[in-house]
Amino acid sequence: MTSPALADRAVLARRAFLARTAALATASAVGGVALPAVARGSGAPASLDNPNAYTSPRPEALADITELTIAVPNLIDAATPVRHGRSVRLRWPTRIGVIPGYTAGTSATALARQAFLNTLAGIPGVSVVDVPLPDEWDLLTGNEFNNVRLAERSEPFLPYLRGDLRKFGVSLTGWLQGALLGADEYLTGQRAKLLLLERVLDDLFARCDVVVQTGPVPFDILGLPELALPIGFTSAGVPIGTILGGQPYAEDRLLAVAAAYQAVTDWHLRRPPNPPGEAPAPTAVDAHPTRPPFRHRANGRVSAPDPDTKRGRIHAHEVPHQMQ
Repeated sequence: MTSPALADRAVLARRAFLARTAALATASAVGGVALPAVARGSGAPASLDNPNAYTSPRPEALADITELTIAVPNLIDAATPVRHGRSVRLRWPTRIGVIPGYTAGTSATALARQAFLNTLAGIPGVSVVDVPLPDEWDLLTGNEFNNVRLAERSEPFLPYLRGDLRKFGVSLTGWLQGALLGADEYLTGQRAKLLLLERVLDDLFARCDVVVQTGPVPFDILGLPELALPIGFTSAGVPIGTILGGQPYAEDRLLAVAAAYQAVTDWHLRRPPNPPGEAPAPTAVDAHPTRPPFRHRANGRVSAPDPDTKRGRIHAHEVPHQMQ
């Protein structure tokens, strides 16, 4: 059971997070299409492109953000394991949610995940519980809506996209996709993001305090805290890790779980074995003939190779014509 203090802070944190997120939904309107905050379920799934499926944000989402002050948790204490003699317990009683398929299969990763959960279950204060995924999970976390983030990533780099596309290497297509994303697609994606956020907070975290994940999506999309930690190795010596996801502003809870787990295991102290054979000869980081090597090592800079004049050059304003 969660302590009253933690429960109160979790409520305030959720209200503050929803208020900040709903600000876009309540204040943004493009072409007269207001962006709603949440979808109300009436037994049937809401249609993401049907404005009538949405209503105004919940009252707590519209609260004055200045009144929702969240105390900053002590992350140093949270990351310090709690010991009683030779035993370790969790700093706060915590429900660890396990999503469907997390331990499925017999691969090294699946076995490591099973051992990870068994170890957690043996730590006093931990409850391991199965949690279902919210409705329409695959749709809301799929590439169609995940790619909405590309516009947010590309926007700060538009001057560089206009200057020289060669700077973006093999990921150029993703950067251009973000730069060319239409407003209607972006707004639809924001609706999906807000709907997903509400379902994660109201459905998923109604059953747990921390959830184990197989990847960073969708918590990285929603801006919720995550923590990755090592939990084993494959037979070939490749490290295996897992990801924990938490509620808004609950980094301390994630750190407490990781601290307790690492206090009773030593995966974080091990490293992969060296590959067989002799190590290759070192190469110069800065081999420009007019200056000595490693000139910029103090600030982590290395010299770029001279540009290949034989490569074609294309600017962002030429892309639409080239794609016809």
